[in-house]
Amino acid sequence: MSARISTRLLLALASGAALLLTEGCSGSGGNAYGKDVEETAPMLARVGRERLTLEDVSREMPGGLTPEDSVKFVKGYVYSWVETRLLSAMAPEDLDMAEIDRLVEDYRSSLIAEAYRRKIAEDGSSTSFSEDSMRVWYEGHKADFKLREPLVKGVYVKLPEKTSNLGTIRKLMRSDKTEDIDMLEKEVLRSQAIHYDYFRERWVDWDQIEVRIPYAFGSAESFLKPGRFLETSSGGHTYLLRITEVAPKGSIMPYEAARDDVRERLLAERRKQTDAAFRADLLERALATGRAEITGLIDSN
Repeated sequence: MSARISTRLLLALASGAALLLTEGCSGSGGNAYGKDVEETAPMLARVGRERLTLEDVSREMPGGLTPEDSVKFVKGYVYSWVETRLLSAMAPEDLDMAEIDRLVEDYRSSLIAEAYRRKIAEDGSSTSFSEDSMRVWYEGHKADFKLREPLVKGVYVKLPEKTSNLGTIRKLMRSDKTEDIDMLEKEVLRSQAIHYDYFRERWVDWDQIEVRIPYAFGSAESFLKPGRFLETSSGGHTYLLRITEVAPKGSIMPYEAARDDVRERLLAERRKQTDAAFRADLLERALATGRAEITGLIDSN
């Protein structure tokens, strides 16, 4: 392999690798570690009889790279591949290869066992939980759900500045009457609003609302109050915001906002329990049938 690779050649190779990647090329045999057989794909490097081809690199190249990043990836991959194989060819002279082989086998066995345990835990764990059980768990772990940023409920509308029914929309947004809330959506649709977000029934991160409105809010602690109404205009648009509920920074996240996280944590606990039960049963059956043995030299406690 030449010590220098031209940028033009690298770019062509990187483009070819990206093309193979997007086309889902799956040539016969081979992997990212090179091959000992003749190849039809362009060869990028060789160490002894082992070859690295464009097809090999394409399998390892991440998607979405720019042409410049593709060039860097291909060049880095080729040199790393060559150096690794040169070093591994020299290493047996100074290393205990039997120990290396043992470590590789131990690591392989650990990976297989871990993957299988994860599959058993996922397959054997129900993913459903009753609402009551989730609420009970949440109540017992509230300290884990302290808010780092405030949450809010309310209504947000962005309208053309000269909307004819602006006064009606403003009035309906300030109201808590059921009939007015139902009427609000109809008036907003009639106004051809640019944005309309009704989130009175779900918690939303305050920063998701704040970034939409060109207004100097100051600190969230001073601005965010239940019942707060804001109207401001900028760039030919009018922005209306009504805050109905606030969960301030530092407070405990409301259950409705924490519900998905609670479910994921319960599922993780259930999978952990399933995994522990599976492993204990596996060992017990193996010892009982003689497939496995732990000698008396090991304390059973």
